[in-house]
Amino acid sequence: MDFTATPSPTINQVVQDFNQELQNLKTEIRKLVQESPDSDLMPRARAKANDYGLGAEIRDADLRTFILEARGARIGIAQPRLQGEVIDTTPVRWVWEGVMMAGSLNLLIAPPKIGKSALMIGMIAAWARGYGSFLGQPLHGDCPNVYIVGTDQPESDWFTLLQREGLVADGKTLGDPIKMLWSAGAPLHLSAEGIEHLRMVSESDPGSLFLIDSYHACISPLDIDEASSALDRPIRPLMEALGPSKATVALIHHANKSVSGGNVTSASRGSNALPAAASLTILMNWLKQPTEGQTQTDTRVILKTQGRARGCSLVTELQDNGWVLHGEGDEALRAEAFADAEAELSGRQADIFDFIAERWEAMQMPVSIAELASHFSMDRNKANRAVRQLERKGLVRQAGTTETSNGRPSLLFAPLSPPSRGVVQTQQ
Repeated sequence: MDFTATPSPTINQVVQDFNQELQNLKTEIRKLVQESPDSDLMPRARAKANDYGLGAEIRDADLRTFILEARGARIGIAQPRLQGEVIDTTPVRWVWEGVMMAGSLNLLIAPPKIGKSALMIGMIAAWARGYGSFLGQPLHGDCPNVYIVGTDQPESDWFTLLQREGLVADGKTLGDPIKMLWSAGAPLHLSAEGIEHLRMVSESDPGSLFLIDSYHACISPLDIDEASSALDRPIRPLMEALGPSKATVALIHHANKSVSGGNVTSASRGSNALPAAASLTILMNWLKQPTEGQTQTDTRVILKTQGRARGCSLVTELQDNGWVLHGEGDEALRAEAFADAEAELSGRQADIFDFIAERWEAMQMPVSIAELASHFSMDRNKANRAVRQLERKGLVRQAGTTETSNGRPSLLFAPLSPPSRGVVQTQQ
C-alpha cells in the first residue's frame, strides 16, 4: 500500500486558484447583467459566488461592485481627460436652439392638456420638412429618425397628432421620420427589458431622437414612489444605454399642482431627482391662470427653459392651423402685466392715466403735476400721489421738469408704452 502523502497546495497556488475563480465569477456576472432584470441580479450573483465556492469570501458590497463594473464594461467606460491634455471646447450642440440639446436628456414639464405632446410633434414636423426654425428658434442639422414611446396615450390619439402635422403616410401608416410608436394599447415600460430594447434600437440607428411620453406611464409598473429620491432610477440607466449612440431624449413629465410658471426645476411633480438628471428642463404653463372654478379661456402658453446651457422664454399658442409665436416670454409677461394694471384702474386714477396717455398720443407731450392739479381741480400733493401710484404700477414714467407761471418747478410725466404683442406663424 502506498502511504505517500499528497503535497499541500502552496500559498501561491491557493492565491492563483482564488483569483481564477474570482475572474470566472466576474465573467458570469457580466453575462447576468446582459440577460437578467435588475431585481434578479443580486440573488443570481450570490448563487454564482456559491457555485464557485466563494460564498464566504465575497460580501454583498463586493457583488454590487462587480455588477457596476459589468455595467460599465457593457456601455463602455470613457477614458478621463488627463492633466496636460487639450479640453474639448466644442460649443453646446442644439437640436432646437434654446429648447432642446442634442445627445442629451431634455425634460419637458407641464400641466395636463396643455399641449406637451403636440408641441414636440409640431417641432419634429417642422424639422422633418427642412424648416430653419420653429417658433422663432433655429433648428439645427437634418431631422433624425424618431422613436415615440407614447405609453401615456392610445394609438388613436397619436394618430390625430401625427395627422395634423402631416406625419401620416397614405392616411393610415407612420410617415417619416417616425419609425416606431408604442402606445397605451401596446406599451413599452422603462424596465430592464424595455431599456435593453431601446438600447438595441439606438445602436442600430445612432443619433436618433426618442420622445418618451410620459415618464409616469412608462414607470408605473415599477412601483416607484414619485416623492422618493428613487424617481430617477429608470432614467439614468436609460441614458447610459443610449449614450454611446448619441441619442437625443425628450422626456415628458407632469407638473405639480402648485406650479405657477416661475421656477422651472421645482415645477416637476415628485422628487427633484428627475430634473437633476436632465441636461435641460423645459416648463410649459398657461400664461394666464384661470380663477378657481373657471374654464381656461386664454390658451396662450409660456415656455421657459433652464439647465446646463443658456435657454429661452417664449409665449406660444396651439391654434387650428398649428403653433404660433406671440413673442419673447419676458416681453409678453410685461405686456400682460401692463394690460392687467391698466384694466384695474378706476375712478380718479383711471381719469388721470387716460389724460396723460391721450395727451402723449395726440402731441407727444408729457403732462405736469401742476396741469393735472388744475385740470382735475385738486391740490398738487394729491395729484402727485395719484401719478406716483401710476408710476409704481408701471404705467407712467417721469419725463423731466418744467416751470409754472409763478416760477415753481413741476414734474412732467409721460405714459410708458405697452410692450409689443406681435405674432409670428411657425411657417414663416
